[in-house]
Amino acid sequence: MAKRSAPSSSNVASLADIQPVGAARAQPRLVELAGIGKRFRSGPVATVALADIDLAIGRGELVSITGPSGSGKSTLLAILALLDEPSEGAYRIDGVDTTTLSPSAVAALRNTRIGVIFQSFNLIGDLSVELNVELPLIYGGVPAAKRKQRVAEVLELVELSHLARRMPVQLSGGQQQRAAVARAIADDPPLLLADEPTGNLDSRHGDAVIGLLCALNAAGTTVCLVTHNPAYARMATRVVRLVDGRIVEDARS
Repeated sequence: MAKRSAPSSSNVASLADIQPVGAARAQPRLVELAGIGKRFRSGPVATVALADIDLAIGRGELVSITGPSGSGKSTLLAILALLDEPSEGAYRIDGVDTTTLSPSAVAALRNTRIGVIFQSFNLIGDLSVELNVELPLIYGGVPAAKRKQRVAEVLELVELSHLARRMPVQLSGGQQQRAAVARAIADDPPLLLADEPTGNLDSRHGDAVIGLLCALNAAGTTVCLVTHNPAYARMATRVVRLVDGRIVEDARS
């Protein structure tokens, strides 16, 4: 798979400098959700987390998902990330109906099509930064020489080249999140999902991470961002709002 040109670090210096461009060049659908529902059962009691979710995301879009706590944002993102299965409905990515796939095929699709950034970073503590970033490439069967080259590229992009051999515990929160971004984009996935990626960061580091996501979107990556922060939500070219597991607003800027 050919790699897109990476945005330079100068593109992510300040949140005020970011000009989202996803809507202007949105392309045919990358993601399609139809009638998605999710229920969690505890004994005889079933809790509805999502209901009747219809959502299509075009290639190149920058979408923010907002809503109050408990509205289903993280559940929706987990389904988009193929980390959870819906109770009903269909989910297609790149035209592939994920509900028909075997577990191994789902894992392969997730590894090649989807990058995920978590609020809690989820770095492996006993691996260096460069090894954390290299993991998805190892799982994808990328040859060693190409892995090393790609790891160097993405660490330079997130300005962590000088910390490549540090352990996660030796990094600040902002540095850990940038390492998590590097890992998520190492295999150049067309879809990047971010679940409250600034939730554990101060405003300066949070702005830098959001700026980086916007720059990646400008370079062609489809980005879906879950956030409680209204300022970050407004950076998106489209805002989807959930309440009680249902979409109540889908607005384009």
